[in-house]
Amino acid sequence: MGTMTDNLLRVMTWNLRDGGVEPDGSYRRWERQAARIAQVAPDVLLLQECKGWDARGAEQLYRAEAGTGMRGFLAPARMTGSHLAAFIGDRVRAVRFDHGHEAVSWHAQCALRLRVSGHEAELVVVNVHLSPFSEEHRLTEAGLLTRFAADGVRSVVAGDFNSVPWGDPEPVLAGPEAGVWAVPAPPGEPTRADRRVSLRLLQAGFADAAAASGAPLRATTDLFRGDLVYVSPLLRDSVVACRTLDDPARPGEPPLSDHLAVVVDLDLDAATTAADDRGA
Repeated sequence: MGTMTDNLLRVMTWNLRDGGVEPDGSYRRWERQAARIAQVAPDVLLLQECKGWDARGAEQLYRAEAGTGMRGFLAPARMTGSHLAAFIGDRVRAVRFDHGHEAVSWHAQCALRLRVSGHEAELVVVNVHLSPFSEEHRLTEAGLLTRFAADGVRSVVAGDFNSVPWGDPEPVLAGPEAGVWAVPAPPGEPTRADRRVSLRLLQAGFADAAAASGAPLRATTDLFRGDLVYVSPLLRDSVVACRTLDDPARPGEPPLSDHLAVVVDLDLDAATTAADDRGA
């Protein structure tokens, strides 16, 4: 899979909701999701909430490899079962796959170091699914990500951040949602989204790919834009496009997920030029 020109790399991230599995245990929804992925033709695919994908000898992981034509890697979330999966297409070669941080992560994090055909520099793609319950916990998880913004590192950090990004419109947060995603406020005062995770990453040097590209900042859930792509300083100028995909479900069909997928196209030649200019 992957139809981009040699200098462009397409990365797609998507929270599948329950691994694409229907309540009756069938994979009909995953089959529709796989068809959507094929339309996008990513070079690198990052999936969250891959529940049950480790069962029966990782049968669903291999089913997904067959359905996408990509090589897959599974990062287990041992506490929650919301595993992460990363896939690479023919143009991409894996160098190293790291996962873990179970003492810190609510779900999981994983990092795939890779090389793209025709490009010498190594790229790190990080798949994340931060805690859905606490901004303090998310801040701790985000602290693990800041090292990928270090000098000389070309990295893409993407996934479900469960947090409102810096600069986005103020979402409507009330009731239980306010306790999870809002700054504590005295009774009677309006709530404000807690954006400290985004601010932590921006201060580390990352750029929000959607904001950097000038793309519309569309919500990816029914509350806010929580599915995000961040790029390290060396890739800031490489963002060609970043878009949030519509759910293609037809009338009468259930949605493919409770999250919308996000796709970013990167010009790796621009990243090389930026690195040369900075002496990296």
